[in-house]
Amino acid sequence: MNTLLQSGFRIPQDVAVMAFGDTLTGHFAPIPMSTVSLRHDLMCRIAVETLNRLMDQPKAAKPSEVQEIIRPELIVRSSA
Repeated sequence: MNTLLQSGFRIPQDVAVMAFGDTLTGHFAPIPMSTVSLRHDLMCRIAVETLNRLMDQPKAAKPSEVQEIIRPELIVRSSA
C-alpha cells in the first residue's frame, strides 16, 4: 500500500487493496484496509470446545471425523 501511494496511485480510486486474515498490520496501514476475516476468535472457541468434547468422550468420534465449517467475513474499509 505504501509503495502504491509513493508511486502516485490513489487508493481506492485507482487501485483497490484487500487483505486476507484481518491481521493487525491492516489496522496500522495508511488507509484502513478491507479484508477477509478468518474469524480467529471463533476458530479458537470451536477448537477448545472440540478438544473438551473429545477428552470427555474419547470414543465418541475420531479426531479425523471432526469437522467444523466457519464462514469468513468480508470487512469493507476505505481501501476498496
